[in-house]
Amino acid sequence: MKKSMLLGISMLASTGVMAKNMVDVYGVPKKTADAIVKKYGKQISSISNEYMQEFKKILLGVEHQSKRDFVIEKQRLVDQIKKENGFLFVDFGLVYYPHHINQYTTLEIIDKNSKERLRFVDAPGTYDQSLPTTKKSKDIIDEMIAYKAVGDHLMFDKDFVVKDFDCPFYHCLYGFNDKRLKPYFSKLNRAEQDKKLIVDTVNNSKNLMRQEAATFLVGYFHDPHEIIKILLPHIKEHQSQIRNNSMRVIWSTLYKSKITTIDLKPFLEALDSPYESDRNKALSVISVAVEGEASKKFMLQHGIDKLLANLRLVQPNNHELAYLILKKISGKDFGDSHMKAWQQWASSLQA
Repeated sequence: MKKSMLLGISMLASTGVMAKNMVDVYGVPKKTADAIVKKYGKQISSISNEYMQEFKKILLGVEHQSKRDFVIEKQRLVDQIKKENGFLFVDFGLVYYPHHINQYTTLEIIDKNSKERLRFVDAPGTYDQSLPTTKKSKDIIDEMIAYKAVGDHLMFDKDFVVKDFDCPFYHCLYGFNDKRLKPYFSKLNRAEQDKKLIVDTVNNSKNLMRQEAATFLVGYFHDPHEIIKILLPHIKEHQSQIRNNSMRVIWSTLYKSKITTIDLKPFLEALDSPYESDRNKALSVISVAVEGEASKKFMLQHGIDKLLANLRLVQPNNHELAYLILKKISGKDFGDSHMKAWQQWASSLQA
């Protein structure tokens, strides 16, 4: 089973030991979401857990043979939920937080009342998803692809703590502290010299892996305003991974440069995406931008409902950021699970 066939597993850093899988739903009213989790939660959790075991084996290069066809099993369940409820889109993906006490799966739904959200669904056939052609002479984009592969592997190493690395650029994936990553520093530290190649690849490449790598390399440029300008148009890409990478680099650039003036409208729109990774990165950008008064005012006027929808989730990378933003723009703290209090506060803004 190829890595690309797995169910959209995202990887984030944390601490602790892994235990059970937590399931939630995004895109439908709470009553509907609760009923779906009650009916299908155990099946979703079981498939997600087994997918994760497959993913680890593939990423670590462990020789094995799958006992079950998880792709078919997942698709059958997705089709069943979709047909029974008349939904336009259903999918689910597990987020793996290394060494975390729990794993989390969000069931993503688009119902008939939200057709406009379909614009975020990955367009099949838009990109070449094959490995780039092997060349005798590697360019900087090939080096970023190799660097990311090493870092992805290290995410399952109990001695590798991703949050402890130093990043000398506006954005880094895994840093260069680890001896297995250190050789890539000099190879990637020439992004300014290779700017034309990098920007052209970001804007024009149809090889997904090369465009992804080039997007990360934009974060190695020296001018934060230039980084943001190059990547902003790609928030509306038809492929979620490019959107995700672009927002990730923009977030880190805003954070490091202390820039808070940015058009938040496309990031607020990204909270309609049926991919938790899109929402996570959009929320990350918003969480930094609302340090500025203009961005704070914008979110108070236009973003409350979408923030509350993400706060309702148990998925940490959506829930925790929504909570952080709500505290920043409200100046209040009702706790991260007191939905009634937050809804009452939201209603008071309209009074």
